[in-house]
Amino acid sequence: MPGSDPRRAVDLLRPVAPLRQAAVYAMFLAAIEPAEHPYHAHDVPAASARAAAVAGP
Repeated sequence: MPGSDPRRAVDLLRPVAPLRQAAVYAMFLAAIEPAEHPYHAHDVPAASARAAAVAGP
């Protein structure tokens, strides 16, 4: 599209992948047995932290 900035679009979307991953992990965690939670409890915060790191200040 004339006047568009595809690189800017990519930069803006970059944090979306780890945010989506955090959401998928959260849904997975909600669906598994409580006994399995200790093995996956760190997944949501780790993906959220990656999203924050990609988004920058």
